[in-house]
Amino acid sequence: MNIEAEGFLSRDIGQWIERHRRDCGGVFALCEQVNEFAQKMMLSLEPHNRCLVEMLGASFLSRGMSSFQGMILLGERGMINETRCLLRCLLEVTFAVSAIAKDPGFAHTLCENDLYEQKRCFNAVLRGSHLSDEDMRVAREELEKVRRQIKLTNLKELSIRDIATAGGLTGMYDSAYKMLSSIVHASVRSLGETIRVGEDGDAKEILWGPDVRDLELVLLTGLDTMMIMLKTLCQIFSLAPSEDLELFQNGFEERWKTFVTKEPPASSRG
Repeated sequence: MNIEAEGFLSRDIGQWIERHRRDCGGVFALCEQVNEFAQKMMLSLEPHNRCLVEMLGASFLSRGMSSFQGMILLGERGMINETRCLLRCLLEVTFAVSAIAKDPGFAHTLCENDLYEQKRCFNAVLRGSHLSDEDMRVAREELEKVRRQIKLTNLKELSIRDIATAGGLTGMYDSAYKMLSSIVHASVRSLGETIRVGEDGDAKEILWGPDVRDLELVLLTGLDTMMIMLKTLCQIFSLAPSEDLELFQNGFEERWKTFVTKEPPASSRG
């Protein structure tokens, strides 16, 4: 069935993939080169099981790779908002990797902060009405244990901005990350991209389907973020400087210069 009937699930989406890859071919090609390099790095890492920084670093790379690959798959289909959501996930992972690289002790701080996540989960459970009296009693006891641990350690709850700051990436948080926040949540501001408004100010139609608005910008930001994480992981695992990463960096900078001087497209819809 066609895209009118099945939307992004239609087999006809292949036509849009071809078009989007043709229009943004250079950026997609660079994304795939960086992805291949990162995949090889991920499979070659041998983190020591008693080194928390290395274990977290390798785990964050696996998480970041999934987000980056998802960006490519969704971006080529014109699922721009979903691509932005995954970029936000990639940024969070990169903040954490950068933080533990700058201060290995921060790895323990990240793990200890899981107590706050446990606290939120137990509070959510206790607000429910589906539990038996016994289950409620157990949940209260576990919540009290978590509260005591937090109080005992005098643990400060970390925000994403705290983690970005610890990693020296406050600028990325205040720009790219914050701009993406409204896309992840059901904000009224983000709905403006789904409505076409006429010159008279009246709403004309609901927009849907493949959209390549800002696709190059999103992919380039993903590339920049991914390369920051890869370079940081080279530091964590004491890997030799990579000529490939330098070539990717040069390629990114060339693509960025081309992007900022390019005329905006007449239409952003596929």
